[in-house]
Amino acid sequence: MEVIGRIGEALNQLYPALEVYVDDIRQGAKEPYFILQFVSKRDMKIAGIKCNKAYTIDITYVSKEESDLYKVMDSLEKKLYSLVVYLSYDMEIIEKEGHFVIEVIAENPATKEEYSGNGFYQKLAEKVKELSHKPCYFLTVDLQKVDFEKGFFILKPLSLAASTISLNHRKEYEQEIELVYLENSERHPMKILEEHERCIQALSDDTVLRKEYINLDYEIEVEDEEEEKEVLDFSHFTTTLTVKRRG
Repeated sequence: MEVIGRIGEALNQLYPALEVYVDDIRQGAKEPYFILQFVSKRDMKIAGIKCNKAYTIDITYVSKEESDLYKVMDSLEKKLYSLVVYLSYDMEIIEKEGHFVIEVIAENPATKEEYSGNGFYQKLAEKVKELSHKPCYFLTVDLQKVDFEKGFFILKPLSLAASTISLNHRKEYEQEIELVYLENSERHPMKILEEHERCIQALSDDTVLRKEYINLDYEIEVEDEEEEKEVLDFSHFTTTLTVKRRG
């Protein structure tokens, strides 16, 4: 299953020293390790995008060391979302196993259709590429094909609300979009952050993109860098864009 493979790739990126097993196949496995198990699937839609399916996956971490168990589960809660888009999560520790259960958006033709053509998401992603000179992926990314040293963006729609603003039923939309940036941390983190802030400000000031919306606000979330280094070999920043536009 592609979703399982995507999560496995993310875990390999985050925890390269640990083995990742699928569907409880762990004969001869040496602790600590991960197991990925499919739980269920459902039809769904997010931010007006028909994503077709969402899959519930149980990421189980097995370790004899209680302190290590809690540390890894805590890091999963904080860091996995930077690499894998999930709608919700639940976390539980039972004996020496930690269960991190997530519902993952499936990549499918419906999301590609939403991004193709001349829609706002595509225009936003193309503008990010133009201003940053870095790739910007829509919703999901193949971790085998990205360049962490160069850095890249992932555009993630979060919500979409519509309201009627005139007698001719003209629509006004308010949407929240996450723009996640990831780069390895060989450069000084403050230089990466300063460059990221300049890019987001330029995005906000861009006169061509400005024609596509009424108002754009943004907020940049910055992780504690010392804590970040304990978990990842790269820096990441999340910018939440709140956009108002007319249809």
